[in-house]
Amino acid sequence: MRYFELKIDVELKHRIYHKSSLEVISKFLASYFMSKGDTSHLENKFKYVFSNFNNPKDGYYEGKTNFIFRSFDKKYIDLLVSSIMWEDKFLRVEGIKFREVKFREYKNFITLNPVFVTLKNNRFWTYKESGDILLFIDRLTNNLIKKYNFISGENVTKADFIGYLKFKNKKPFKVRYKDKDFFGNKIIASIKDNEIAKKLSFVGFGYGLGEKNALIGGGFLKEIKSVDFGDEDD
Repeated sequence: MRYFELKIDVELKHRIYHKSSLEVISKFLASYFMSKGDTSHLENKFKYVFSNFNNPKDGYYEGKTNFIFRSFDKKYIDLLVSSIMWEDKFLRVEGIKFREVKFREYKNFITLNPVFVTLKNNRFWTYKESGDILLFIDRLTNNLIKKYNFISGENVTKADFIGYLKFKNKKPFKVRYKDKDFFGNKIIASIKDNEIAKKLSFVGFGYGLGEKNALIGGGFLKEIKSVDFGDEDD
């Protein structure tokens, strides 16, 4: 099992507010893939995940920056590197660095982009909307199982995945996309010490944690050495 990663260097043509930046990246990727004849963004399947831009200043991104793109499907990687110089009205690609990541154990992680979990009637899981943390963990685990089965062809039905979890926000993060608000949470977590948990964690890095991964980069993960249960972010 392996996933592929691109570090994409870009120059922004305009200052971009941090609450709009994920939509900018999402639309850039979708329009690029469409220009190459790929229409998989219209299909309901697992595709890829991406980070936000790097180094915001006073809530805005500007100038030269970068973002990370990951997928288990090399098709997307090949399409992106086939035309390194690409631009739209918001950004211009200036360079791409490729990395192949073979299966390894990720023990602890933090979500750089909010994790999104939907409930009935297209509502998002929040403390106010649900407050059931076990349900939150269960939805995350089941989603990763589906992604793992999609990649491996296996039929895993259950897993003991998260050992410790900490929410890093007191109120949900709001991400705007096509005039709709998406509410998610940033978390830090450690995983249980068993084989399936290790596999699910790896899948989370390559495809993202939770939902809305290809749409708005939901649940993009970063490895950390240990779980920090310090103060929450706003």
